[in-house]
Amino acid sequence: MVGHLAMIFLLECYAILFAGTVLGVCLGYLVVPFRWPLTLMLVLLPFGFALVHACRSMGYRRGLLLMSLAVAASLLTESVGVLTAAVFGPYHYTPVLGPRFLGLVPYTVPMVWFALVYPSYVVAEWLVPVGWVGRRRRLAVAGLGATVVTAVDMALDPVMVEAGAWVWQVHGAFFGIPLQNYVGWWLTAFAILGLYQWSCAIRLPQPPAGSAALARLALFSYGLFAFGAVGTALHMKLAGPALAAMLAIGPWVTAGLWSMRRTRQVAQVVTPAGSLTKHSA
Repeated sequence: MVGHLAMIFLLECYAILFAGTVLGVCLGYLVVPFRWPLTLMLVLLPFGFALVHACRSMGYRRGLLLMSLAVAASLLTESVGVLTAAVFGPYHYTPVLGPRFLGLVPYTVPMVWFALVYPSYVVAEWLVPVGWVGRRRRLAVAGLGATVVTAVDMALDPVMVEAGAWVWQVHGAFFGIPLQNYVGWWLTAFAILGLYQWSCAIRLPQPPAGSAALARLALFSYGLFAFGAVGTALHMKLAGPALAAMLAIGPWVTAGLWSMRRTRQVAQVVTPAGSLTKHSA
């Protein structure tokens, strides 16, 4: 009960802060890049929500495992990427996002990775057909989850470049962003989710209706972050990246909501007493 209340509280604060921030930017009360306390809160709230939600829906051990893998793997790939340009392309971070690990990657960046990877994993798990099991399912969930994660960066990266959070040393094909960046995002997210599922060595059947409400909260957190980035992009007159991101993000949010709603309706017909047990990933 305490975990559920904490999760709802974090999501409400998260929604209020993101909505208020986008509105403040649009009305001219806030300027991008934000001051450090606001930047930290914009990272801590989605990170905290994802961690509480993961621990509640997956169990503490698996929730902490996914968080640890996301933080460690993203910090590693980002650090290697800054040093060698081999992962995402040639870029470097500025002091805008706060203190940096070894002077390379802001500590907030791996937290953002987890805040995006976790709800994307939830969406992917719901969308992959229930009949797919074992290795086939793990690969599908990892691949689809990585695609859902990468969709957000189509708006996020141009916004953060415009804000001066990081600098690309080349002019890429996607509104100045190298295509290699998106390949790197997909591969990093795929590795995180693939390693997580391999570590658990579990089968992932389609969640029954009992977990639909919980899953929708994760989907809403993904939507808040994604559409917050799109709204900021529109305000910064980055219409191209905003439209591309909207087209990339919208289908996953819509499909996730449809899948959760449809499964709940089917279960209510089959088991009106709610006898199905809650799915645990």
